[in-house]
Amino acid sequence: MTATVQDQRTTALIPTVPVKPVVSFSNLDKPLVAQSSDGTPLTVETISIRVSGPTEEVAKLQRGDSRAYGFIQIKESDLQELNVLKAWPTDFVLPPHIELAETPAPIEFKLIERVPSKMPTLDH
Repeated sequence: MTATVQDQRTTALIPTVPVKPVVSFSNLDKPLVAQSSDGTPLTVETISIRVSGPTEEVAKLQRGDSRAYGFIQIKESDLQELNVLKAWPTDFVLPPHIELAETPAPIEFKLIERVPSKMPTLDH
């Protein structure tokens, strides 16, 4: 007779997961800024996610012994819709054996063209 031990699984809320909008390498030269609905630049957003997995792995994530983060991939087609407030889905990088227990709400922001700052001039 063979017995199999099944891992204990748990679900938990991870309260401070950073999420960053990222552009593909081919669009790095484009002067774009992500702007939240209140008009502030959005560089990194911190959200809460609910995950599930083996109890010890989830505990490591809760303690900060392992990390999770998210990113919003901005594609070429998204560059056609500047100044439009949209809900963007997030992709997550999670530790091995950990998965999302539920899909978090999308993050709302719009892409705007960055206005080049004027360099101060020295008058002689």
